[in-house]
Amino acid sequence: MSTLNKVELTNTNGMSVTLCDFGARILSIKFPLSDGTLVETTENLESDEDILNDCAYMGATCGRVANRISSAGFTLNGQRYNLDENETNKTLHGGSVGLGKRIWHVSPVIAEDTYQEVTFHIRSADGDQGFPGNMDVSCIYKLDDDNTLTQRFVATTDKDCPINLCDHTYFNLGAKHLNELSLQVLADEYIPVDENSIPLGHFAPVDEIMDFREERPFANVLSIKDYDECYRVAKPGSLVAVLKHLNTGLRLDISSDQPGIQVYTGNYLPTKHSAVALEAEGFPDAINQAAFDADIVTPAQPYHRYVKYSFSIN
Repeated sequence: MSTLNKVELTNTNGMSVTLCDFGARILSIKFPLSDGTLVETTENLESDEDILNDCAYMGATCGRVANRISSAGFTLNGQRYNLDENETNKTLHGGSVGLGKRIWHVSPVIAEDTYQEVTFHIRSADGDQGFPGNMDVSCIYKLDDDNTLTQRFVATTDKDCPINLCDHTYFNLGAKHLNELSLQVLADEYIPVDENSIPLGHFAPVDEIMDFREERPFANVLSIKDYDECYRVAKPGSLVAVLKHLNTGLRLDISSDQPGIQVYTGNYLPTKHSAVALEAEGFPDAINQAAFDADIVTPAQPYHRYVKYSFSIN
C-alpha cells in the first residue's frame, strides 16, 4: 500500500489544515475555540488505506466534471463523447477514476508572513474517462491569518472540454450530528431532479422545504427530508452559505464565484447526517441542459474558479 504525501498549513491563530496528494484532498481543518480548544471541523478518514479506498469523496477535488452527467456522455462542437459510466446511465464526479481518485503532484509549501500556500497539479490525458483534450489542472490552497482557507482551481487544455471542479469536504464543525448545526444558503432557486438525480432542465423557486435563505437549524428539517440539492447562487462572487454550531458558536462562511452550491446532508455516510458537504460548483449536467450555462475550458480560455472557507466564533 502506497504512503500518501501529506502537507500541513498553519496560521498564527493556531488554525491548521492537513491536505494530501490523493485527490488533492482536505483531510482535516482544525480551528481553536474561544477557550483554546482545537476542534476538528470536518469528517474524514485517517488511515492511508481507508483514504485510498474512500467511496464518499471525502475532502476530494472532484472532476473533470463534478456531480452528474446524464447518459454518461455529451456532444460538443458536433462530436459525441462517451464517458466512463460509473453510476447507472450516468457519470458521477468525473468517472470511476476521476481526479478525486488520483495522485496529484505536490509543490513545496510557500510560507509567508501572513499566509501559507501549497499547489497540487495533475495532467489528465486526452481521452481520460472519455473526456477530450490533454488537460493540466492545478488546485491551490492558501491559509491566511484571517482564518480563511482559499481554494483556487486553474485548468488549461489543448481541446475544448466541459469542466466543473469542486471541493467535496464534509463539515461538522465538531458536532456529532447535523442537528447541532444550522445552515443558511443565499439562493432563491434550486434545480429539481428526477429519481436518478438528473436535472429536469429548469430552475424552481425555493419552497418551504427547500428555502434556506434565512438560517435554519438542521433539527427542524432533517426529519422532513434528506438533502442532496443544487442551489442557484443569488450573487456569485460573494457569500454563498453559512454553517453554524448552535452550542459553541463556531461559524463557517463560504464564498465562491461558482454559480451553484450542492447541499448534501451525508445521507449515506457511515453515520447518517453526521456531516454536510457544501459543494460550490457549476450546475449538474450543464453540458446536456440547454437552460444551464456550462463551463467550457478551451485552448484560448483557461478555467479559473475559487471557494473561500472563513472560520470564526460568534
